[in-house]
Amino acid sequence: MKTILLAVLLLGSFAAGAQTPVVVSDSTIVSLGLGGSAEVGFAFAKGDAVELTAHCSKKIQRVLAFQYPEKQLARDRETKSPKLNFSMADSGIVIFQFVSDAGGHNDIHYHLTRKPASVATQDYSTRVIWEPPTDRPGKPIPRRVE
Repeated sequence: MKTILLAVLLLGSFAAGAQTPVVVSDSTIVSLGLGGSAEVGFAFAKGDAVELTAHCSKKIQRVLAFQYPEKQLARDRETKSPKLNFSMADSGIVIFQFVSDAGGHNDIHYHLTRKPASVATQDYSTRVIWEPPTDRPGKPIPRRVE
């Protein structure tokens, strides 16, 4: 009897700590053609479980997720339905890069969710803006908006 009660209490505590997935983005990238690519960026908190699912009108060459500036987190290749899953070891900005080598239009609809590690990060802002570098010419730099 004690074993059953202990199991019920443990399962209840795990369920209470589980967080509801939060939709970060549900969007479409229109018209990647031959050699086309697009990047989108979002901020995530330490411990977030991140999932990206996408549906492409044509096979996409690759989808990459990397923590800015260059730590690769996940990738998928040569598919019409890419799916990426990873956990954030540290808080940071993640860039999702979609690369297509299909001729003509290749529209990509993607759905991105995060499962927060705790209640404290349930309302974490995932919004990122891109700012021009102030010390040199070059590509814009992503920054999280609080």
